[in-house]
Amino acid sequence: MPNIRDVAEKAQVSVTTVSHVINGTRFVEPKTIERVKQAIVALGYRPNSLARSLRRGETRTIGLLIPDNSNPFFAEVARVVEDAGFKKGYSVILCNSDLSEEKEEAYLEVLLSKQIDGLILISSSNHPERLQRLLDAGVPLVIVDRELGLSVDKVLVDNEQGGYLAGQYLLQLGHRRIGCIAGPSEVNPSAGRLAGFKRALWEAGVELPDEAVVASDFRYDGGAQAMTTLLQQKLNLSAVFATNDTMAIGALTALRAAHLRVPNDISLIGFDNIPLSEAVIPSLTTIAQPIKEIGQLSVALLLERIKNSSNQPKTTLLSTVLVERQSCCPYPQEKSMKKNGILHSQLSAIIASLGHTDMLVIGDSGLPVPAGVTCVDLAVSAGVPGFMDVVRAVAQELEAEQLVVATELEAQESQLPNELRTCFPLASFQSVSHEELKRLSAKAKAVVRTGEQTPYANVIIFSGVTF
Repeated sequence: MPNIRDVAEKAQVSVTTVSHVINGTRFVEPKTIERVKQAIVALGYRPNSLARSLRRGETRTIGLLIPDNSNPFFAEVARVVEDAGFKKGYSVILCNSDLSEEKEEAYLEVLLSKQIDGLILISSSNHPERLQRLLDAGVPLVIVDRELGLSVDKVLVDNEQGGYLAGQYLLQLGHRRIGCIAGPSEVNPSAGRLAGFKRALWEAGVELPDEAVVASDFRYDGGAQAMTTLLQQKLNLSAVFATNDTMAIGALTALRAAHLRVPNDISLIGFDNIPLSEAVIPSLTTIAQPIKEIGQLSVALLLERIKNSSNQPKTTLLSTVLVERQSCCPYPQEKSMKKNGILHSQLSAIIASLGHTDMLVIGDSGLPVPAGVTCVDLAVSAGVPGFMDVVRAVAQELEAEQLVVATELEAQESQLPNELRTCFPLASFQSVSHEELKRLSAKAKAVVRTGEQTPYANVIIFSGVTF
């Protein structure tokens, strides 16, 4: 294998001159440069890039450590990082921890031994102590998609906002019996998405029972198994939020195996917007992460840190957006009518018999009410202690002349409070906590205060039928 001395001899120059030509460290006559380049080509000489990098104090390599390269989201991020690094003259060493803390720690040691110029890390856990040796060695670090409590550059996604968008979207479609396939609880993104989802449902007065949330591992098989578990619990769900697209696609497979149609029988929404989400049938409605921006910004922050290590650490929080496709549809009105057909028809008869158009119905916003009747959701069950407090508070607030209460409590009329003017027993009773009743009462008052100024002649509290 030719070395630098062979090049110098063939070009009839000194070894120092060849070195200056290769590294561009000193002016050399153009004719001499040309002779050196011709000698390099003729001999097939390749400079020792590692030795040269060590002399310069840089290797022009950056590390990228991801938790699961089988997950298309991380694969897409890696592709963007590699492309952005290449354009800036850096090679990217990709390592996959395979969701293993032990493997992640081993790869950190490997990358340190490679003397990388910096590291982009998507950790497999929330344990920052393993990164201390990296920080002690002065290796520039950018943490992506995790909040590890370290004073380093970070590129984060507002996962809670994304979960909130998913919940809000399903609610707007009329769904009330909703399940969730969550990711590992010890990983920040999963916890944030679930928290945002719960907040959206809580604000709408919709309960998310513990049994309607199944934790999984962000993988295809895990999503399929979690969906099977939800189906086995017979929760009669009309929609499911999977906290990543890979699990959502697994859930889609499980639903097909159960002979359930998406979205006709059950709506399904994912999170990430991986390329495969658009290719499956039906195409997956999802919450999109800005994958390209995540990768490009991570590289930009790392190269800036490599250039100037004294800068204050930056944290960038990126937003998510809803991408509507074919896996979600509105909750069918006919399904609600079929479930509560007797109650709906009898309530409609009451509304007609009262003969008033100045009327407020608090309850199921999908009720078949005539023009001039206002409907507001308020999911409260009559058998819960404190229910009549809500009734009285709303009636007093509205100065109502007549009060009609329709409930889905399965009970004898003798067990119901005397104040209930009308009761239609139904099955599927679900309790609501006293604290929730207080909150819903306040919500009802707030809705009323923002409505018409004149008191309604009649108030109908239509309780619990949206559950």
